[in-house]
Amino acid sequence: MQQAKPVKRNNSFGMMSLILGIIGVVFFWVPILDMVASLLAIFFGTRGIVVANKYKIGGKAYSILGLILGIIGTVLWVYLIIKYMQFIA
Repeated sequence: MQQAKPVKRNNSFGMMSLILGIIGVVFFWVPILDMVASLLAIFFGTRGIVVANKYKIGGKAYSILGLILGIIGTVLWVYLIIKYMQFIA
């Protein structure tokens, strides 16, 4: 009789962080979309790293990459807002 294979657990926070981080960086010129996507990427990336460490599951690299892209998206968003304020002043 064969034993059942263990179910591989998935870290969906990491994948969600990566997707939102990519959206945040690609669409940095759309202020509201970038702000929401980048901040959510930072949240899910941090949460994904914690979950990956706590439960010893994969997806930590996705979480870290999503976190980095979320930070880059936030920096681009702040830069765009500063440049816009300088333009209208």
